[in-house]
Amino acid sequence: MDAQYQEQNNIDVTIDIEEKRSDGPEYILNVALTNRLPEPLTTFHYSLPWVGWDSILLIAVETDAIGTIIDKNLMIDDPGPARTTIQPGGSLSGNIPLSGRFPNLNEALKEHDVILFWSYQFLPIDAHPLKRVGGYLLIPQSSKQDM
Repeated sequence: MDAQYQEQNNIDVTIDIEEKRSDGPEYILNVALTNRLPEPLTTFHYSLPWVGWDSILLIAVETDAIGTIIDKNLMIDDPGPARTTIQPGGSLSGNIPLSGRFPNLNEALKEHDVILFWSYQFLPIDAHPLKRVGGYLLIPQSSKQDM
């Protein structure tokens, strides 16, 4: 499951979901940012989607009849002054463990598929914010995957 969004002369955002199993399923959101501009892009480190808790908008919804929204943990970001630069043509990537964001995700997946909606906007330090991008990914119901 993956999604890629590109605006010409901008930044590519590629997102996919990976399931890891040890004691139980853990769903990891893999996020990659690629600079398509001819100049470097610099942002505060906490603005990267896998670093700052509020840097990416994530909403998980069950596919039941009423579209139940899965509760998510609310955290307080403590941004620091560290900066990160993506060189022209360069990429950065990171992971977001979804159990930390949505503690009831695995429980919801026992009954229904879950749709994860996402939105991200790269915020350069010395320029206007880049165009917001977004999409969704489907996480199949656990019992369907085990068949």
